[in-house]
Amino acid sequence: MPQPPAVARPPRQKRSRESLERALTAAIEVIVDHGWDGFTVAEVSRRAQVSVGSLYARFGSKEDLFIAAQERYLHGIDEECSAYFTDAKWAQLSPRETVAAAVQGVSDSIERHGGFLRGLMLRAVVDPEVSAHGSPSIHHLAEAFSAVILVHRDSIRRVDPELAVDVCFRMVFSAFGRRLLYGPVFESPREFSWERFRAEQTRACCAYLLGSGSEDPA
Repeated sequence: MPQPPAVARPPRQKRSRESLERALTAAIEVIVDHGWDGFTVAEVSRRAQVSVGSLYARFGSKEDLFIAAQERYLHGIDEECSAYFTDAKWAQLSPRETVAAAVQGVSDSIERHGGFLRGLMLRAVVDPEVSAHGSPSIHHLAEAFSAVILVHRDSIRRVDPELAVDVCFRMVFSAFGRRLLYGPVFESPREFSWERFRAEQTRACCAYLLGSGSEDPA
């Protein structure tokens, strides 16, 4: 499991720790509200009630403050992902139910954290550092998704089950990530709900992995 983010020069005093927490919380809020384009040290300073000078002294630059907020937020998502994909419920699920629950875990996480992830993904396209710091969390999610489905490897009707499950994860993550960034009618004028999209993604994964999936997903 990914480790908690390490902030440069961790503060020892309680007051300094509290100001750091306010700064990271404020930085996350600014990313959710405005993305990179509206992300300024001045706005983080205003919301956190921490001086601009102290923010630069601790983080060094606007870019490093953004990455510190990114790491803090993604660590929370990583913990949430671990809790979801290690729950005892998985032992009771059939192969089709497992695929459905795995797809739902990915889609629900993207939807729930959409405000932050949208700002992050848009910046990652043009900033290799943001992309590099984000990839481990996606890999963690991919590994968790694959692990629960591969418990049923004997039911997977593909020559290479590991590759097949990885392809399904890429399809699901990319489809929901793209919808998050560009909306429901970017590729096609047909509009339908996030829930319906998840149901159809589940059918597609079941058909590809299990040779079935035309029925309503569990």
